[in-house]
Amino acid sequence: MILDNANVLTMDAALPHARALAIAGGKVLGGVDSREDAIASHAHERIDLRGKTVVPGFVESHCHFRGWALAQHRLSLHGATSLDELLARARDHAPVPVAGAAVARESDAWVLGGGWADALLPPGTNVADALEDATGGRPVGLHSRDGHALWTTPRTIERLGLTVDELDVPGGVVERDAAGEFTGVLREESAWLVRAKLPTDDLDTKVLATAMREAARRGVTSLHDMDGAAALRSWRALEDERGLALRVWVHLLADDLEHVEALGLGGGWGSDRLALGGLKLYADGTMGSGTALVHEPELPRDGAPAREGVAIVTGDELRRYARRAGAAGLPLVVHAIGDRAVTEVVDALEATSEHWSHLHLRPRIEHAQLVRVEDLARCARLGIALAVQPAMLVADRDEADARWGAERTGRAYAYRSMLDAGCGILLGSDAPIEDMNPLAAIHAAVTRTGGAHGLAPAHVDGPWHPEQAIDPEAALLASTAWPADATGVGDRLGRLTPGRAADLVVLSADPLTTPIAEVEVVATMVGGRWTAGAANLGLR
Repeated sequence: MILDNANVLTMDAALPHARALAIAGGKVLGGVDSREDAIASHAHERIDLRGKTVVPGFVESHCHFRGWALAQHRLSLHGATSLDELLARARDHAPVPVAGAAVARESDAWVLGGGWADALLPPGTNVADALEDATGGRPVGLHSRDGHALWTTPRTIERLGLTVDELDVPGGVVERDAAGEFTGVLREESAWLVRAKLPTDDLDTKVLATAMREAARRGVTSLHDMDGAAALRSWRALEDERGLALRVWVHLLADDLEHVEALGLGGGWGSDRLALGGLKLYADGTMGSGTALVHEPELPRDGAPAREGVAIVTGDELRRYARRAGAAGLPLVVHAIGDRAVTEVVDALEATSEHWSHLHLRPRIEHAQLVRVEDLARCARLGIALAVQPAMLVADRDEADARWGAERTGRAYAYRSMLDAGCGILLGSDAPIEDMNPLAAIHAAVTRTGGAHGLAPAHVDGPWHPEQAIDPEAALLASTAWPADATGVGDRLGRLTPGRAADLVVLSADPLTTPIAEVEVVATMVGGRWTAGAANLGLR
C-alpha cells in the first residue's frame, strides 16, 4: 500500500517530511525510502490522500478505559452548575417507581455514574438525604469529576455490607457535618473501598468494543490503561472474542505486585497488542478534592481551615515499592498532583535508582499538576517521564487559582517549564475524568484554553499562563514518539520511518501550520490495517 500525495510528518528528525508512505507487512516499508520518487515504480495499492497530513498514531498515555466505556451509557453529571441540577439529573435517570409499576431487575435498580464538580457539594453540607430522595431510595454511587470522591447514601453503604465507621481509614476521608453525621461524600481510600464493591454487570465485551472503535475514530492507536489486573482481564477477554484494534499497556496496581513477583513477569511482557506496563501507586489525592499534597497549605476558603492534602503512599513506602518493583522488572508509575507529592516521588526514585535504572520502561509521574522547578531538573536528570492531561488545565484553572493562588499557578500544568528542564512529557486525558480526545489534549497544551474538540469554551480571561504553552510540534511528539520511547518501544512505534509499525492517523490539515481547532481526524491505521475512517478515503 502506498499513501500518496500526502504531507507525512514522520516525527523523526532525520527525515521529518515525506510526500508518500509505503506500507508492507504491517510496517512502514523497510529498505525503500518513503519518498515518492523512490517508490513510484512499485506495483502497490495507491491511495491518493489529496494533500492530507499523516502523523504517527496517537497514544492515550493515561486512561481508565473500562470507566470511559461505562461512562458512555451511565448517568453523567458533567457540566452541571448547581446541586439542584445534579439532583434533577439523578431524578430523571432513576424516576421514583409508581404504585403498581413493575419492579426493576436488581441490576437496573442501581444508579451509577458521576462527573460532579467538588464545589457543588461543599464540605460539611449533608447531601446524602437529598440524593436518597432524588433516586427514590435506590442504591447509588456517583463519582466526582476527578474520580477521587464518591457521593452515596448510608443505605447504599449498608447494602454493600459496610458501615460508615469502617470507611474511616488511613488515606481516606469520610465527610461529616457539625453533628458528626455522614454527609454522603467519601474521599480517596474511603471512596475506593465502596467503589470496589459497586456492580459492573453493565460492562461486557460489546461495551468495550464499542468504546475501542470510538477511540480509533479519534486517532488513538495505543493506550495506557491504569486499572491493573481487572483491566488486563477485560482486555484479554476482548482480544479473545473480538481482537484488539489498538495496542494496550496495562499498568498494574499495588495489590498486583506479589502476583507479578511470583510469576516472574515484568514490564513489556505480553503480546504485540497487549502488554504489561509499570506499577501504579498514589502519592496523594487531587486538587479538586483538596487532597493534593502540597508544600504550603492551600489558601483558606469559606472559613474552612487551610488544607495540606493527603499522603496516600508515603516516601518510605515509595522507596520499598521502587526496590521491589524494580527487581520484578516494573518501573513505578506514580500519581502525584501536589508539589510536595512530586518531591517525595522524586526523592524516592532518586534514592532507589540502582534498582530500576536498568529497565527499558521509564518511571513516570502521573499528572504533576503543581511542581517545583528544582524537581523538574531532577526528573530530567533521572529520566522520569511526566504524563500530563492538558484538558484538565481548561477545566481546573479557576479552582487552581482559588486553591493555590496565582503565584503558585505559574508553575501549575507547567508544560513549557517541563520541556525547558529537559523532561519528556506524555499527553493523555485520564478518561473518563476528561474525554479521550488527543486533539483536545494537543489544543489545550498549545493554546492554554478551550474552545475546540469538546473542551469547555475559551475562557473569558484568555489563555491561562500562556508562557507555559508548548508549540504544536512538541505537542505532537508528546502524543506519539515520546510515549513510545518511555514505554521502551521507540524502536518499533511512534515514528513513521522504515521498519517501524504502520500505526498512523490521517488528519484533515497540517497541525504544525493550521490551528488545532480546525484539524480533524480523517482515518486511523494500526499495523497496516484501517481501524477507522477508511470510508472517508473512498475505501471499503
